[in-house]
Amino acid sequence: MVEHRSLSARTLASAVTSATWAGKVAIPPYTSWLVQLSMIWGPEKVRDYTEKLVAISGGRLGYSEDERIVSGEFPIMANLGGAVESMWKWTAKGAPVKGLAGSTPAISSYFQLGVPVNSAHPNLARLMVAFMLTKEGQAVVQKYRYRSSHLIPGTLMANYMKDSGVKLQSAEETVKFYMEGGGLELKKEVTKLVRRKKK
Repeated sequence: MVEHRSLSARTLASAVTSATWAGKVAIPPYTSWLVQLSMIWGPEKVRDYTEKLVAISGGRLGYSEDERIVSGEFPIMANLGGAVESMWKWTAKGAPVKGLAGSTPAISSYFQLGVPVNSAHPNLARLMVAFMLTKEGQAVVQKYRYRSSHLIPGTLMANYMKDSGVKLQSAEETVKFYMEGGGLELKKEVTKLVRRKKK
C-alpha cells in the first residue's frame, strides 16, 4: 500500500476499506495480488475484501502511475506492486510518501535471470547473471529502479527487511501454491469484481 501523507501503518492498513476513504482509494486493474493474498487470508476473506475495496475505490491506477498518489489525486493505493520501492523513489525526490507491506507475512515476487539456450554469447550472459547477484550488480538496479534483492546482504531491501522486521511468505509456500493451481478460479471471481462498475 502507498499513500501520500504520514498515516500510521495500522491506520493505513485499515483505511483501505473504510468508508472515510470512499472515493479516495485507488486500486490497480490487475488481480494477481488479490489471489496471492489468499495464501494468507484464504479465498473467502479475499472475496469480501475485494467487494468492499471496489465499493469505495475512487479509480484504477496502473503500477507505473504512482505520481498520481504523490500528487494527492488519490491519497491511498491498495496495491502498487512495489510499495516500498515506490516510497524510496519518491522520498528521494522529497515527496511525503509511505509504502508498506499490506499483509503479514508479506508476499514477495522473485524475478529470475537466465540464459536462453540459443544465446549468441552464453558465457557473457552467464557473467551478467552472476554480476547481478553481487552487491555491485544490485547497486545498479537500486540506482535506476529502486529495487534490490532481500537475499543479498547489504542491499537496500536486505537492510530494510532487517530494520523493519517485516517477515516474508516463504518461497516454498508460494511455489507450492502456484504448482497446485494457484487460485485460478478465485482469480476469475475477483477479476469480475474488480471490473464491475460501481452502482
